[in-house]
Amino acid sequence: MSYERIFELANDCNVPYEYSNKLYYNKYKFRVQFKSFELIKTGAWGYHYRHDQKYHDLDYDNFNKAVHEQRSLSVEQYKSIRRALFRRSKGVGYSLRASGWHGLNVYSINEHDVRLLINNYGTEIRHLYAPKNEAHESLHNERTKELRSNLFYKKYRYKLEYMGTQKFKDSVECAAGCMTEDGSIKYSLNTKACFGDDNQFVRSWNVCSIYFMHEEDFLTFKMMCSESPSKSIEAVLFSEVDK
Repeated sequence: MSYERIFELANDCNVPYEYSNKLYYNKYKFRVQFKSFELIKTGAWGYHYRHDQKYHDLDYDNFNKAVHEQRSLSVEQYKSIRRALFRRSKGVGYSLRASGWHGLNVYSINEHDVRLLINNYGTEIRHLYAPKNEAHESLHNERTKELRSNLFYKKYRYKLEYMGTQKFKDSVECAAGCMTEDGSIKYSLNTKACFGDDNQFVRSWNVCSIYFMHEEDFLTFKMMCSESPSKSIEAVLFSEVDK
């Protein structure tokens, strides 16, 4: 698969893009985000268009008419995109998801779907997210690795996330006691709260994070903590994969 062709096409059509660091919904490699009639509240009665000055000074009736027209256009756009994708792939390998006022997102596993959308609807695309190359794509399938521009806090390669359960609170201080205090480990505020009398304020739905510079500390903490982490992550830099 040639990702370079996708990015060249995006440049030709002035479509902004950036490199993704995950599989969307654990399945889709590509995300195409379309423009929308973004609205924000203003005044007591309505909304105005964030990026278009011509809507700002409309009175109530004309504003509602403009909103209705824009909504109708969006629906037709949506139908057109859906028909085009279905004709190409017979409904397999893509997903269309609207996100309120923030527009339509198309997720796909197929390079050809992305090229079709850019060629036919490029002026309506707000942003494209895609793997940079085949090496990035292979890392997407490794749930414990996360592609990033920088390490966590530009320093820590490994990260553990726990939910603030009683089991975690009971064992985190013991696990932390096995670590050296030399700046190679960082505890989130929720994690620090679990060390003392304030742990009653950490709820089971709160996320407690610990960051590590060294793999040995990362593995030792996992072994010493009796609770299982909800996420166990190793940061992989884009620059490292490109080598």
